[in-house]
Amino acid sequence: MYKSSFKTVSNLSLRHNLSNRKFKSTSVGSKASHKRISTPNDISYIRDLVKKDDHENYIVSLFSPPKSREALWAIRAFSMELSNVSNNLSHSEMAVLKLQWWLNNINNIYNGTPQQTPLSRVLYDSVHDLGISKMWFTRHIKARINSASSTNQYKNISDIEKFGEQSAACNIHAHLESLGVRDMNADNGARLIGQAESIANVLKNIPYMASMNKCQIPEDLLEKYNIKEIGKDKKSKSLENAVYDMASVGFTRLCGVAEIYVPNSPKNAFSAFLSANTDKKLDNEKDIAKSPVLENHEKIFTIPNIITMGRIVGSPFLGYLIIQQQYSLALSGCILFALTDALDGYLARKYNLMTTVGSIIDPAADKIFITTLVVSLTWTGMIPFPLAAVFIGRDLGLSISAFFIRWNTLPEPKTFKRYWDLSLPSVSVSPTLLSKVNTALQICVISAALICPIIEIPSDSLSIFCLQCVTGTTTILSGLGYLFKNNSLKRIRYGKKK
Repeated sequence: MYKSSFKTVSNLSLRHNLSNRKFKSTSVGSKASHKRISTPNDISYIRDLVKKDDHENYIVSLFSPPKSREALWAIRAFSMELSNVSNNLSHSEMAVLKLQWWLNNINNIYNGTPQQTPLSRVLYDSVHDLGISKMWFTRHIKARINSASSTNQYKNISDIEKFGEQSAACNIHAHLESLGVRDMNADNGARLIGQAESIANVLKNIPYMASMNKCQIPEDLLEKYNIKEIGKDKKSKSLENAVYDMASVGFTRLCGVAEIYVPNSPKNAFSAFLSANTDKKLDNEKDIAKSPVLENHEKIFTIPNIITMGRIVGSPFLGYLIIQQQYSLALSGCILFALTDALDGYLARKYNLMTTVGSIIDPAADKIFITTLVVSLTWTGMIPFPLAAVFIGRDLGLSISAFFIRWNTLPEPKTFKRYWDLSLPSVSVSPTLLSKVNTALQICVISAALICPIIEIPSDSLSIFCLQCVTGTTTILSGLGYLFKNNSLKRIRYGKKK
């Protein structure tokens, strides 16, 4: 069934491999001897690492001869290292530097001067004992470097398959060579398995990428099925269709491996083909579209958010100081609060710790702080009641609106538990310029009210009265701006990488 569809691909790949690869003897024993530098502890460390973090391929390794088994552990540990560098470093520049280090290290391994790490030593012994080609490692690293350096979305499924050929397939090619297999059919099978594995990884990572407001589904499928927002029930069928299209391509690649390349490959290539454990995943990828983990959960207990929550908790204490007429201490507390407000914003921007929850609780902390002080100062007669009513009325109106907006933007299913789940944000808040000016003016009004009794000047002077009038006006206008300007509130969108 699949033979005709893979005939042309097979012929092209045969030509490509013949022009780019010089086949060597399949006998492991013919490799040049060298002094082994890895220790039993190095091998145990690599084995345990693969056994813990890549257990499926650890099981696969048990079907290989002992020397090939050690090589597979090293190949898989190397692949995990590249994957961790690509996925865990927040800055692409840092990832590229680390990957470049690995590229230099591979060159050193083949030149006989490996870095003194367990993985480097085991790789050195494996490639020299078994004659594994250097290009499989360098091609994988360069694919990761290109991926880390690029901010472009996948254009189509072919882009995903190309990345799989240059990354996942290289692990299987290296595994085949460790088994002494240098065969065209085996190489073509490895290439298609790499394509299928790359597709499966993209599908498997949909929930995680959605939690970061990112998407690896190709642009042509996003456009074809009009996929734009996360968690919308009316869009789940479209997402299911896009996932099904991708899974079907991956499944077809594996069928080609099973029907054409595996039967015509050497028998000792069997254990390398066991790496094709993606078929079970591809059978179930349609369920991803209906999974509740597609909802945009995020980490909320970051340092900036904890600092912001500290301001919320500390606001009532400042109000207590004002009521007790401890104005100097209250003013010092206000200055401290202002510094922490600047600090959490700096940390969030500097170390990429910005969250949707933070965009909501930071202005909320400011409003709780201001409202607490306004109520306290009004209680002591230092701020006129009409101005306090404008301040509190505006914040109360926005708070009530926020409850309705939260409910309307919450992805299905709408439940009370999910409504209060702060790790599932549905809308982000962008403060308007007028709102920032208004917050500054409100702080000036509060500061002036606190300073007046300290330096013993009247709190009803003309300059303070004018400041209060201007602040009251901006308070009303900024509240209306939040309710009627579309660019201040933004739903969490499901689309291209940002």
